[in-house]
Amino acid sequence: MYAFVFMCTHLSTIVAGCPSVLIAMHKRSARFVAAFGFCICLYLMPFPVLSQQQNVVCDVAGNTSADQTAAQDQTPFVHQFASGARWSLCWHVDAQAGLTLTNVSYGAPGEPSRMVLRQASVAQILLQYDEDTSPTPLLSEIGLGGSRILRSGPALCTDGQSLGSSLALSSICIKERDINLMTQVRNELPTRRHQVSLHSWSRIDNFIYQTIWRLSEDGEVAPAIELTGQLSRFTSDPRFGSPIGDASRLAANATWLSTWRLQFAIDGDNAPDAVDEVQFPFNITDVVRRPIDTRQVPTEAFRHVDREQFRGWIVRDTAATATSLLDESGSPINNLSYFLDPQPSGFDYLSGTNDWSVFDLAITRANECEQLASGNTLRGSTSTNDGLNGCATSLDGYVDGESLADEDIVFWYSIARHLTPGSEDIPALSVRRAAFRLQPFDWSPYTRFDTVREQQ
Repeated sequence: MYAFVFMCTHLSTIVAGCPSVLIAMHKRSARFVAAFGFCICLYLMPFPVLSQQQNVVCDVAGNTSADQTAAQDQTPFVHQFASGARWSLCWHVDAQAGLTLTNVSYGAPGEPSRMVLRQASVAQILLQYDEDTSPTPLLSEIGLGGSRILRSGPALCTDGQSLGSSLALSSICIKERDINLMTQVRNELPTRRHQVSLHSWSRIDNFIYQTIWRLSEDGEVAPAIELTGQLSRFTSDPRFGSPIGDASRLAANATWLSTWRLQFAIDGDNAPDAVDEVQFPFNITDVVRRPIDTRQVPTEAFRHVDREQFRGWIVRDTAATATSLLDESGSPINNLSYFLDPQPSGFDYLSGTNDWSVFDLAITRANECEQLASGNTLRGSTSTNDGLNGCATSLDGYVDGESLADEDIVFWYSIARHLTPGSEDIPALSVRRAAFRLQPFDWSPYTRFDTVREQQ
């Protein structure tokens, strides 16, 4: 098998050497397509095809018969940074959920790659104009894939590279960028943090929804949904609209709720995962001090963000550890984990029709047919809560108190945003976004990006 390499020049990085490698292989054609991110080298070197590429296994859970083509057309993807950190995954475009990732694995420099997520996708977008009485569930009624997906040409994929010429490949844009400072110790030169991201765009009415999966070289996963396009809904009722410089009409205000489905499989199938809820309550006798309160979540549950207590959630492998440290009972301390940082969750969502949507997080055990937060009718049943494989049609039926023991853990995380247009949003709506972060926790025995520590 030959790897065809297309190199672009970045004069500013000649001294630093070749900073990254980006590989994408289409399953059917078995061709490697190298995208952007290369620099000029002073000598010719073989293209470094990662050995992990051959171990990327692509399979899709929860696809309907209509989605089997997408399931078979999955594309392995591997990216390695100059530091040696690397990501590998498979992706496909689901008819309802749009850009979907499976078998997402991360390896820190000098460490083996380990699985983080078995599947990651958007699970629902609820759009409700303020004067309406109920929201429109966009994924279940319209979908982000199929005819809604847009080709990621130069107008959309700025500073990036489409993966190929076919419709499936050209709908995905890959970008790499230097995002911020990562570490700096004493007078040593700082290390920079780099990120690779996968993007897709879907048009629904006059709005364009961009699905983004950002993967940083330090292991962070940052999903996002961005909304732009043109305003198409107007009102004359000042209770539900905003002035936009047109005396004859007001732009209709709206609320949109984005929900993601994140199926964890920390370190693969070697051991089951567990969920801990972590918070820092005020000390009753001394409010200046905040003791840590960590409690395992044993069964499926709905949870709220608690901003006063800095509440967050950790998914951890119950066996694999970053160090050999043990607690007093002999249990490992530094289990490989990921932390859901709910910091961007600044607003509460209210609904009279979707009980699940008023919670920030739902935690369930993995069920192959539970793919959408609501309107799961292609996998479940429209008339009962007992559809395919006993599958319910929404999170209101998924969360029923089942044990999380010895199961893949699924996070259904939601972020609410309010759309209040202004005159700057005519004729084009400025970007609104919903985003959050999953951060590795105790993934390595020490930071692999601190040159001082590496030299000791």
